[in-house]
Amino acid sequence: MNAITVVSMLTFLLASTSHAQTINTYNISGKSADRLIQSMRSNGPQGFWAHTRNYWKYNYKYYQVNGLYELEELSITRTVEITMPHWTDYSSASSCQQKNWDAMYGSLRRHEDTHVAIADPVSAKLRRAIEAVRPKRSAAELESAIDRAANRVFEENRRAQALFDADTNHGKSDPRDPVLLKTCR
Repeated sequence: MNAITVVSMLTFLLASTSHAQTINTYNISGKSADRLIQSMRSNGPQGFWAHTRNYWKYNYKYYQVNGLYELEELSITRTVEITMPHWTDYSSASSCQQKNWDAMYGSLRRHEDTHVAIADPVSAKLRRAIEAVRPKRSAAELESAIDRAANRVFEENRRAQALFDADTNHGKSDPRDPVLLKTCR
């Protein structure tokens, strides 16, 4: 394999995988840690204080040769959506409350960023899994095999994400960086 071929292959791989990230917020209010926690539970995504969602979309083309259908092109797009709380009463809170909020918010954001990092290898794994699908006798058979390969990768990621949350109680018992909102006295 010559250097031009390697550069062309790398360019194709890089150009056909993209990533977009969005930070969404939801409003919460309250003057005490207890009220803020209650507001996050009530208003947060799916009852959580924050949430990260990773979406992958894969598109491909295939061709038929000698009666077999084979993958020709593959593109993968990843979208990341992080939803974080926005404390509307922040500017009128005491410096102690602001300090405690800032510490909790930083830990919460790092927790969500870890969810993003856990999912970082998925695009490459997805590419390898789909490209490993062998030629099939029909287009429907090829499409089904590609979907099964992708779903195995997605399920592996889902399990890794769930394990991280279970191990850290959604960040609250993370030994490195617990997500805790302390009360001011």
